[in-house]
Amino acid sequence: MIKKKFHSRKPYLATVIQSILFISICLMSLNAREITISWNASSDKDVAGYKVYYGLSSRKYKYCIDTKKSTQYTIPSIPDSGKIYFAVTAYDSEGNESQYSEEVSIWNNITAGALFSLKPCYPNPFNPQTQIPYTLHGTVYIELIVYDILGRQVKVLYRGVRDAGNYKALWDGRNSHGKQVSNGIYFCRLIVGDFCQTKKLIVVR
Repeated sequence: MIKKKFHSRKPYLATVIQSILFISICLMSLNAREITISWNASSDKDVAGYKVYYGLSSRKYKYCIDTKKSTQYTIPSIPDSGKIYFAVTAYDSEGNESQYSEEVSIWNNITAGALFSLKPCYPNPFNPQTQIPYTLHGTVYIELIVYDILGRQVKVLYRGVRDAGNYKALWDGRNSHGKQVSNGIYFCRLIVGDFCQTKKLIVVR
């Protein structure tokens, strides 16, 4: 059990963290689930870093992660179901720690399969183009985006609301400026709300 320090020689540390900005769930596959959280950074020069707390009980967190000065952290493995609670603290160079931020929670009993399915692209590897099939199980706002291996956005294939149904997107191996991309590995990501699925694409010229 984590022993939480509430004392601080600097009273302002109790309020330097205002709130968590967002929580998103990303499914790289139906069996691999991760959560990314991000929060407001403190402008105070005495803040040396942040800690993320989370667990299945409100204000009784089982896990603690020191993110140093990063204001974003991805939790690579989370429980399959249940309500998960999150909070963030700040600390100074002497180890004095602030109070918890406003708590944020999320239910983790929804799977991507209940919302959509991104299917294998074909042909793959491909030249000059490939089809990207996907299925939506309801009317939802989606983003279908191609990224390079460094995580940089290459091309937005679709962004907007779509009804339930089976769809096929076509990517011709060009970026958002209409230029052909180089050989290599790319990723197509379908984002629906807080969920996403990713498929690998290989361009061969």
